[in-house]
Amino acid sequence: MLRATTLFMSADVDTVPLARTYRYARAVDRTCTLARAYLDDGRHRGRGEGSPFESFFVSDSSSTTRELLRAKDFVNAGGSVDTAIFRMNDKPARNALEAAWLDLRAEREQITVAELLGIPAPPALTVMTTVAMGDLDTVAADLAQTRDHPLLKLKLGADDDADRLELVRAHRPDARLTVDVNGGWTAARFAELLPALVAAEVEMVEQPLAAAQEHLLPSIQSPIPVVADESFSDGSDFERVRRYYDGVNIKLDKCGGLTAALSCIEVAKDLGLRVMVGCLPASSLSTAVGMHAAQFAEWIDLDNHLWMDEDVQPAIGYRNGTLAPPTPELWG
Repeated sequence: MLRATTLFMSADVDTVPLARTYRYARAVDRTCTLARAYLDDGRHRGRGEGSPFESFFVSDSSSTTRELLRAKDFVNAGGSVDTAIFRMNDKPARNALEAAWLDLRAEREQITVAELLGIPAPPALTVMTTVAMGDLDTVAADLAQTRDHPLLKLKLGADDDADRLELVRAHRPDARLTVDVNGGWTAARFAELLPALVAAEVEMVEQPLAAAQEHLLPSIQSPIPVVADESFSDGSDFERVRRYYDGVNIKLDKCGGLTAALSCIEVAKDLGLRVMVGCLPASSLSTAVGMHAAQFAEWIDLDNHLWMDEDVQPAIGYRNGTLAPPTPELWG
């Protein structure tokens, strides 16, 4: 194996435009920040990406930038990449560097990342198609573009949520339907909308209440599974969320990378929690890594690269709600 001193690391953090406005209960976004890490030993190259999506994490991306620059200085001075990853506290930065390290190691050994980790290669995956918030005419127009997509995720958290549910079922009575509230309801509002959710045959509700109000969830007695997103980051949250939720949304940028995500999936299933693998706006580079974890999930929300104004190449293939397996030229 080549010595760590032969490695060169570079990194960049850029704000890029989204292809269309991303609206949800807590924010309206037209751009996202992407953090990328690159490792090069002169013969092999690895790359990875993290998404310090500021409105989701409710913080700026400065810590991601600082930790990637600190890791770059450490690795380029001869430090171990494994040590650099271990020292990172910022999860999107850790996700980016770990992905680059896995990509490089697999290329060195002339195997895939899946083989390196001892997991199956990700197959084609059916993913959620996100229907963002907007006025009812906008939602209707978005729904018209989903007629061949089998699984929808409807963003809720506004005064007209019941109308949105009716609109979805009027346009797509055939689709599987989940909703994502991003903590936009009170407990009373959730209870009020529960009959409409049941009537619309919603199969899962994601983060209905803000994390500070999650202790109220047991009193609602929802017959629909409730999944934690903003309330769940990594393995340290399991003891708390298992008291209030039926499942967890595992995102690589929340837990700190692919290997942490795979560990969280295993723990969640051992605890009897249902598993969703989600994403934040990012390119196909992130999607490719996420697919390695998402193949083990019940619900998959990996349409992140479809929100990009300009994607990396070769991009992940996508047709009618299904992702094609990633190619080695992209990652892994």
